[in-house]
Amino acid sequence: MVYLDEDSDEQIEKISYYWDLRTNVININKLLEEISKADLGGFSALVSAIFLFDTNLNVLFHYYDDRGLDIVSEKRETIYPLYKNYNEWILDYDREHINKVFRNN
Repeated sequence: MVYLDEDSDEQIEKISYYWDLRTNVININKLLEEISKADLGGFSALVSAIFLFDTNLNVLFHYYDDRGLDIVSEKRETIYPLYKNYNEWILDYDREHINKVFRNN
């Protein structure tokens, strides 16, 4: 897919690849390391480009760079332990909304 970047009026080509990680082995540790290093001299094409989806739990994991990640789940109960155990990691600008989502647990 080719689209026009709104900020620079330059054409950007987006290429998507999909793998079934149950049948294709990838080095997850190396992948996460390269995402972490993308802004610091790693493989820059990985920045904000990798999404992992657990089809059993319906959880989407998006580690966007060395600053953080997003985790989204179909059911809040699935990721409630993360909310409870790592609450201090939630960014301040997201905190109010995320607290409302998990308030009833």
